[in-house]
Amino acid sequence: MASTPNVGTVNVRSWGNKKELVCNLLASESVGILAIQETLSTPHRQMKIPQYQTYQKHSEQRSWGVALAISHRLPSRPLAIPPEHALQNVVAATVIWQGKTVNIYSICIRPHDRLPISFLRYASQNPPAIVVGDLNARHADFGDHATNTNGRNLQLALDTYPILRLGCTEPTLINHNGHSIIDHIILTEDLVDDLLPDATIGAPVASDHLPVVGKAALPRFPLPEAEPCQMGRMRAWSYAKWDELVAQVQRATDRRQEPIATTQELEHRVSELTDIVETAIEANVPTRNFTPRPPALPPDIMHLVREKRRLYRTLKRTNDPVIRTTWNRLVAITRRKIREHREKEWRNITATLDYRDGKKFWNLLNRLTGRKAAPKYPLQAGIKPLTDAEKSEVFASALLESSRLEDQLFDEPFREAVTEEINNLRLADSHPPVNEPITAEEIAETIAGQKKNSAPGKDGISETIIRKLPESAIEWLRQIYNACLTQGHFPRPWKAATVLMFGKPGKDPTLPSSYRPISLLPVI
Repeated sequence: MASTPNVGTVNVRSWGNKKELVCNLLASESVGILAIQETLSTPHRQMKIPQYQTYQKHSEQRSWGVALAISHRLPSRPLAIPPEHALQNVVAATVIWQGKTVNIYSICIRPHDRLPISFLRYASQNPPAIVVGDLNARHADFGDHATNTNGRNLQLALDTYPILRLGCTEPTLINHNGHSIIDHIILTEDLVDDLLPDATIGAPVASDHLPVVGKAALPRFPLPEAEPCQMGRMRAWSYAKWDELVAQVQRATDRRQEPIATTQELEHRVSELTDIVETAIEANVPTRNFTPRPPALPPDIMHLVREKRRLYRTLKRTNDPVIRTTWNRLVAITRRKIREHREKEWRNITATLDYRDGKKFWNLLNRLTGRKAAPKYPLQAGIKPLTDAEKSEVFASALLESSRLEDQLFDEPFREAVTEEINNLRLADSHPPVNEPITAEEIAETIAGQKKNSAPGKDGISETIIRKLPESAIEWLRQIYNACLTQGHFPRPWKAATVLMFGKPGKDPTLPSSYRPISLLPVI
């Protein structure tokens, strides 16, 4: 038998000569819970199945009778149904299955009897529960070519209560009158992850009814996951108070400024403007927590998730029972889709296991089974991983070494030619266009043509902030830029960059030379 027993139902049309076939069904389909209908049992004619506990209900009419056969591996006990919900051909038991205490109902509805919706409501209100048996319910939505009253009642219950039907479009009854789908497995939504969404037809038992088997879901092994990242803080720009931010910058910069005469004044002016903008951002742009996003689900599942959230918001606002039913069904469908997606991922990962590729095989096997190998930390010093501060020092030394110019790269004639060209530019009467004073219009035009969504530098001032600067702040920028040209000086704050190190593909992550830097300079 499988590690997780399956659930099934079969109408035997008399137990007496079907015992051997039913035992074959239990073994071949790994069924641990089997609902049996039309047993024709009597108090003096008990059902006995090796390795199974049986619960029976003898009908007053000897042509009926129902039973439950539950494996000895699954702890179980009889379940009493309240008189107001008890039916003539229903037997129930409570069983420990898939780590849950589940109520199982074996039911048989005779062809001319009504399927009571109240019983399905009772089962849905006592989850987790499985209603399984011959319901004599036909409906075109189930794949049947006809619809009867019981089928309409069952479909109404599926639309109204938090229950689901395992899909089965193959006929379960075949006789001289034709074929139909009347045997069903119904479960509450909290069991949607424990059974596969589609039932199958099991081994026949010499009856005009074919067995229906619900397969237990595969164990949900954990997939390899990346190391969790710490929660951080980031600016919630969508909630920024832009009018207040611009007004604050306007007030701070709307004053007369003396011309910038020295490099010290230039440095001070740059720092002052940066502080003004940073203070306005701090006061008018809130922060929020963020964590790394989990791996994205397929678009069709994400659509279901968004629709489920939309319905939930509407349900909270209106408390409409119709919306609640729709939301419950969508929750179950979404869970099933996510489970199927994860199982597919699991199969794809295990399919890559190849024992002939020793190292890759054992690494992946250890990850799948939870036996993690010693992590290989980047920039590892012996067997001891480096701290963040130590890694920064190692990267800094490596970058300094790789960017150092050697004297032999430039000979003396080359140096003399470069020096002469620089002196000629400084002494020329007509300055090149690059030395012409910068106007506020040029700055505004440059800002308008700037690339959107570019990453900010160390000061955190993004291009979005620059686009919203008032005219008084643009005037400050004009004075600063022209002072840089006239004094031939580049301010220190604009030289400070946030350096991000990215690993080179296929390189040893323990070596600093296996990384390339990307520097984020201030947008200003």
